[in-house]
Amino acid sequence: MFFSIIIPTCNRPHLLVHCLERLRPGVQTLQGVAYELIVSDDSSGTETAELIAEKFPFVQWVAGPRRGPAANRNNGARLAKGEWLVFLDDDCEPCNNLLLAYWEAIQNYQQEYVFEGKIITNRLFQHAWEIAPLNVTGGKLWSCNFTINAAIFNQVKGFDECFKYPHMEDIDLSNRIKKYSEIIFVKQAYVTHPPRLLPNGIMLGLYHESDVYYHLKYQIKLTKLNLIKLIVNERIRRLLKNKFSLYTLKGFYYLVQELIVVQLNFHKWSKKYKNI
Repeated sequence: MFFSIIIPTCNRPHLLVHCLERLRPGVQTLQGVAYELIVSDDSSGTETAELIAEKFPFVQWVAGPRRGPAANRNNGARLAKGEWLVFLDDDCEPCNNLLLAYWEAIQNYQQEYVFEGKIITNRLFQHAWEIAPLNVTGGKLWSCNFTINAAIFNQVKGFDECFKYPHMEDIDLSNRIKKYSEIIFVKQAYVTHPPRLLPNGIMLGLYHESDVYYHLKYQIKLTKLNLIKLIVNERIRRLLKNKFSLYTLKGFYYLVQELIVVQLNFHKWSKKYKNI
């Protein structure tokens, strides 16, 4: 067996360092099974490439396509030599037993080809504009921690690169692979995902292009009004359940930005993907 660990990154070398340090040979407890590390880099400068060359010579660096995280992951996967692909994100901190736990699960479930790991955070959210993609009981297949048999990944043609933003691309992949394998939850294979700030409202608004594409792809009706209602309900719930702070006010401002972007672009997005 051979693992290929694929990490997409984009202008976050200070976070990538923590991830790669926990994947060094000798840090992971898996013994007798080889693995490779591939970083596909969508960064605008050379800082990440220089960092890897200097501090992590065991890592294979490749320039990314700069078409979003789905395309960036596929870019790394095309270089992979392993029978199993492990997808992590650059802002995650893998536990020392990550590869060992996945290896043991693969031995125990030899008829299955997809395994998702646990995702925890290291502290409570401090305000309404922090988030982390938690997965403590399974059933989510978040792209920041899972492994998949390379043959199955290639058979479903990997991530759909029409998802240009970090939104819905892993849900889409999960839908497509379920016909080939049950998704097994491996709680011992965990990563820590420290809370991060949500992007500003303009960027969040652009993310919703992925919602429009997803619904058209699966022929699920989505009107502009329904999407706006979903956004408002989610953002208001998040803002009101946290202690009032400056971030609460900023959150309402970002919500207005987000809704304006959706209002201005929904028709264009629908037209763009109507013939998929």
